[in-house]
Amino acid sequence: MADEQNELRQVNWNEVFSFSHIFKSFRMAVHPSKLMLSLAAIIVVFLSGWVLDVVWSTWGGYAKYQEIPEYVQNSSEAFDLTIENWKDRRLDNAAMFLANAENQRRNLSAYRQEMRGPSSHLSNALARQLAELNTKEDSGTAYSAPSWQEILERSKEDGWSDMLEEAEDKFDEEISRIEVLLESSYDQAEGEINKIGDKEEREKAEDALEANYDKAMVAISIRVRDFNKAVSQIRGLKIFSSLMAYENKCIGKAVSAVYHRNILGGLDSYKTMMNAKRIQPIAVSDNALPADRAWRGSTPMDDPPGFVYWVLMAVHGLGWLICQHWVYAILFLLICLASCALFGGAVNRIAALHFAREEKISAVQALKFSAGKFLSFLTAPLIPIAIILFMAGLMTLGGLIGSVWFIGNIIMGVLFFLAIIAGLLVAFLLVGLIGGAGLMYPTIAVEGSDSFDAISRSYSYVFAKPWRTGLYGLIALFYGVVCYMFVRLFVYIALICTHSLVKWGVAGGGARLSADADKLDVMWTAPTFDSLFGNWSTAAMTGTQGIGAFLIGIWVFLVAATVMAFGLSYAASSTTVIYYLLRRKVDATDLDDVYIEEAEEEPIAEGETSEAAEETAEETPKEGEDGEQEKED
Repeated sequence: MADEQNELRQVNWNEVFSFSHIFKSFRMAVHPSKLMLSLAAIIVVFLSGWVLDVVWSTWGGYAKYQEIPEYVQNSSEAFDLTIENWKDRRLDNAAMFLANAENQRRNLSAYRQEMRGPSSHLSNALARQLAELNTKEDSGTAYSAPSWQEILERSKEDGWSDMLEEAEDKFDEEISRIEVLLESSYDQAEGEINKIGDKEEREKAEDALEANYDKAMVAISIRVRDFNKAVSQIRGLKIFSSLMAYENKCIGKAVSAVYHRNILGGLDSYKTMMNAKRIQPIAVSDNALPADRAWRGSTPMDDPPGFVYWVLMAVHGLGWLICQHWVYAILFLLICLASCALFGGAVNRIAALHFAREEKISAVQALKFSAGKFLSFLTAPLIPIAIILFMAGLMTLGGLIGSVWFIGNIIMGVLFFLAIIAGLLVAFLLVGLIGGAGLMYPTIAVEGSDSFDAISRSYSYVFAKPWRTGLYGLIALFYGVVCYMFVRLFVYIALICTHSLVKWGVAGGGARLSADADKLDVMWTAPTFDSLFGNWSTAAMTGTQGIGAFLIGIWVFLVAATVMAFGLSYAASSTTVIYYLLRRKVDATDLDDVYIEEAEEEPIAEGETSEAAEETAEETPKEGEDGEQEKED
């Protein structure tokens, strides 16, 4: 027996390296039902944001141009001062803007200067046409251009918003004038060129005429773009649009940082920026440097921001929304959470069955499950937040008691240990929430339990196995970035092939964008890997191109949003796998143990019941027959 040898025939690497189960997340994430549900969640979030933007903009709710970066980088005092100055200068800026719009409508200088060159036939013809039109409008009276001071005095009662609307009306007149005058000036200049006797000189003049006309068309688009940008700088940007532009930048930078294996880069710069926002203590000695100078002195210049840096910046973007537009934030975040509870819960349910039993239920079945557990999915992350807010309210109340004159200082000092205890509890809840929030939905989807069980399990698993949880999270993060890049590359190739092949059959219609552009370039600019959606060249659109661009944009948005849907589906799949692995380590539960809903029995009609009884009676042998059979045996 001692000489017998045992041969190892096969190694179950999934058992040896349990984290390898995470690599199944990609196959799970590309399941059509998961992608469809994730895409539905994204559409709901974007639609709600756009609707809220429309409502808020009608009430004057706008964000300052580049407001979020200023909020993140500046102290609260400096930021508030910037916002106040922007609001206070709206009236002056709108007055100057209106005066400039009137002058441009009158002289069209932004277009005429683009026509300067060796041949000035088009420019001269436009000048004559414009002079005739102005003379006709003046009706023989001398025209005097209004100054912005005059407009300001005239419009103080109306406000800056009315002045911007008047400037937009003037701009619409300007565009109509240049379009009409440019066509008539082109015909007039072409007639003058045809009278040139020298053939070579005539051909040069014709080429210059075409070039100047193309420059004028592009100048129209540039003027529209600059005008709209100036309006947004005075009026502001819509809140959801500002937030999405900022968050997309942060997410793109974060993914790029992981791709370049840069996780903790730029944290010294982040500390410097955050330190500048704080109230600085007075130095205890003349030799002590202020904290901001100390940080700046230790910040390396060749330390690019990494993943953690951009995640923190994205969190600050949400902080801006909550602090500066709290009513908007409550409505928007509740809609987002409800969407995640319904669709995200369904995705986690599909992932739970897919991983444990290799079963793939339909989207409808998953939605029925998430709808039945909707309150559990909805309240699971809200309960810790509510407790944190409650503790914050208690500590704020303690601060108010400490504000009592004279005796308040002593009371605050004596009872400050209670605030420390509350702070420790808040820290516990925050750490558990940050580390275990991703495990709450998988808990409900796998166990079929409620929100309290989800909170209990997620917190216990994170604190019981913190290093293993962190390791699983890092593996899922790096693998997810690689998968995300692959999916993004696939979608980019599909979109760029679509744009290139369709473009072969499109001719003309893009003169306002470029001399070499066509209408497809105007309605849908060629996508890039960094911008799958491309851009709408709204400033260069004419006629029905705007309608066509809107319809094209819907289809392109759905395709580009599929990449985001994959990100959500992968997040749900990977966190579900991580939940299974942590549950096995902490609770010693098999990986294939998952909650299964019992199928309800279908009700049987009375007629079917009687027929079934008759069939049973016919198949059952009679007592006498059984006895005879036994005797024969």
